[in-house]
Amino acid sequence: MSVQMTAQTLEPLPLSTNRLPSIRIRRLELFILPIDDNLRADCRVHLLLATDAGPLAAELVLEAREMPADWVTWSYRLRKVVHTDCRDDIALERALGDRGSFHCRLVRAALQLYIDGQKPALLKTRAALIELASSYICLF
Repeated sequence: MSVQMTAQTLEPLPLSTNRLPSIRIRRLELFILPIDDNLRADCRVHLLLATDAGPLAAELVLEAREMPADWVTWSYRLRKVVHTDCRDDIALERALGDRGSFHCRLVRAALQLYIDGQKPALLKTRAALIELASSYICLF
């Protein structure tokens, strides 16, 4: 004899906050811009994503102590999200490392714009970014 049990809560359970809409990243561009500050050698990392949902962008500051000797090697981890569907934080973390990693925070910041239904406010045009960048990396 089999017994089935069901339960109903008084209030609906909250939706998972770590679920992302399925977005396929087609191209990823990184622009490394030094911050003009005599006290620190931090830099701004601009990320432009070409996705099937349209362009997405994000910018985070990378502290001097975190800066790599080789940006191409550093960016290699990001190639794991190009031409893949980003469906949830777990998949993103699996590809880029833990949620606190700079790579994961940067991509998540760009995807968050789409989740929030916002149009990306590109801080600078692509041409201006290329002109100002000390390093440029494109993964496609």
